[in-house]
Amino acid sequence: MTGYRSDQELSGGVIADGFGSLIAAFFGVLPNTTFSQNVGLVAVTKVVNRFVIGTGAIVLVLMGFIPKLSAIFTVMPQSVLGGAAVVMFAMIFVSGLKSLLREEIDDRKGLIIAISLGLGVGIGNVPELLAQLPAWVGQIFAQNGIIMTFVIATALNLLLPAKKADK
Repeated sequence: MTGYRSDQELSGGVIADGFGSLIAAFFGVLPNTTFSQNVGLVAVTKVVNRFVIGTGAIVLVLMGFIPKLSAIFTVMPQSVLGGAAVVMFAMIFVSGLKSLLREEIDDRKGLIIAISLGLGVGIGNVPELLAQLPAWVGQIFAQNGIIMTFVIATALNLLLPAKKADK
């Protein structure tokens, strides 16, 4: 990736992602988002090409309709798939860390980052903490630490007072 994408390109990506989730809902599938996985794949492969991404999408659609084609991928050893997943998600973490390091991190921002990551990962790994809350809360927040981290970071950003110079 040679540089930052324009606002129009980013907007188009978000719209396409939302449209994909809308189509998924008609088939009874949970909303899907691909942004974080793409960040990891681009960081590892350095490939940002519409043809390659489109070809991958076509292969995935074909695998959905042709069980024999998808069976080819099920014979892949779990260790290979696990290794690829570890690298991809580690690259997502590194990309996020790079984004954080572009900003000057003062005490307030450091506290927000620390609490968000700590509670987000903690609750994601110990979903029983949400057992006393309504079932929908656990279904949304206990399944994915990223969602919990986002919600906590957003709430803390709104609640913790900023310095007057930051406003």
